[in-house]
Amino acid sequence: MLKSRMAVVLLVTSICSACSTYKTNTDLTFDSVWLSGQVPAVYVGEIENTADQLTFLGWVDAQVNRPSIMHEEPTKEQADIVLAYQAKQLGADAVTHVTYKRGVLTEMIARGQAVIINSGNRPQPPSLLPEEATAATDEPAAIAPVTDAPRPEPEKVLSPAAVVVAEPPVIAQNPASPDAAQPTTRAQENPAATYFGPLYEPPTAEELEEMAKKARLLMDKARVYRDQEIFNNALELLHFIQGQQSFQ
Repeated sequence: MLKSRMAVVLLVTSICSACSTYKTNTDLTFDSVWLSGQVPAVYVGEIENTADQLTFLGWVDAQVNRPSIMHEEPTKEQADIVLAYQAKQLGADAVTHVTYKRGVLTEMIARGQAVIINSGNRPQPPSLLPEEATAATDEPAAIAPVTDAPRPEPEKVLSPAAVVVAEPPVIAQNPASPDAAQPTTRAQENPAATYFGPLYEPPTAEELEEMAKKARLLMDKARVYRDQEIFNNALELLHFIQGQQSFQ
């Protein structure tokens, strides 16, 4: 009896150790929910720029699945890294209007808009905190010698007569010829990209339901032929379609 219990424990331990990777809908994977300094490649969150300062590149989706029920549930921070990874491949500067949702199997589902910031405030992605950056290096930080702080010099007060205000230079304006080449912006290079307007027409609810039926049919065929790989791929496809249906 004791040997059978030990065999079960060893079997469960081997299964959990073999499936300890958090998989996503991209080639990114996570060893755990503790990211250990991993940050999004671009900024993810709300921005203050107006619509005319942005160029919409498309929607990006993220789905993070935990290895088993014995592991912690995926987090929003993991989804942000996946969204930023896909937005970076599109050439975006940020991901905004992000929504999060917990799936049926506790997976983390997120969606956002990949945009190019043409003008205005340009937020930067987060970086390592000072204590994390120090911990990432093996060499101890050098201790700076203690010195007396220099005394600040008294400010010089100028009289009103000594203040000279420089006039702005006059720029000659020559009428441009019709044949002269005009500079183009990134928004003009892609005139089809407009903010809040996707470049493609998303599938309808009926089309998603039809795709879900085909995925279930493929799972049934895989069970008949006992093909585990095709069954897993069809199941992953069904989960992705169900995630899309949740946004309808």
